[in-house]
Amino acid sequence: MNKHMIVMIAGSTGAGKTTIINKVIEKLGKDSIDRFASCTTRPMRNGEVDGKDYYFLSEDEFYQKIQTHQIVEAKRVYGNLYGTYLPAIHDTLSHTKIAIKDFDVDGYRNAKERINLYRKKQGKEPLPIITILVDIPDNELIERVKSRNDNTNVAEREKELIKDRIIKNKNRYRYNYHITNENLDKSVNQICEIIKSEFYKQTGQSLTTTQENERITG
Repeated sequence: MNKHMIVMIAGSTGAGKTTIINKVIEKLGKDSIDRFASCTTRPMRNGEVDGKDYYFLSEDEFYQKIQTHQIVEAKRVYGNLYGTYLPAIHDTLSHTKIAIKDFDVDGYRNAKERINLYRKKQGKEPLPIITILVDIPDNELIERVKSRNDNTNVAEREKELIKDRIIKNKNRYRYNYHITNENLDKSVNQICEIIKSEFYKQTGQSLTTTQENERITG
């Protein structure tokens, strides 16, 4: 039986995926779950660490890793390439039980289909992959986009949100779980319980929260 698992948190920009993942990791602890980084061709920004924030590659390196099945899905965003990097998953699972990452509402599907396909080519056993759609109402998404201080083009982002809505409605039943992020703490607790339940179902092992571990060791 597997001892590891992958969790994909899918949703539109502004749905709260990054904040939720950070809080889930804090609640369950990095011995249980940790984020794996994407790879990208964009330049490294001040304060970023290669292999932690992203794996920074040249375009030639990026395409070479696609050809060798190390990048399982890719997308060009504002001129730069971003991709799901299989070695990042393996590196993360070398020190934790569950690898987690955020995805847009379209990219998760290709990644889910190809991760185990490419692992098989490498002689590795398949991993359980759990997908969770995090959603909020469109009007709230738009307000969040407007308030983001990241030079986002609001008109372009609104178009993307409309496209996301069509994709989400089409793929709604392909996700294992769907939650509406109207209350952050409630959403984090929901996702932690989903992860704990699925991990036990898939591996036969139990996960405890950081607080539960502190009570046990205290």
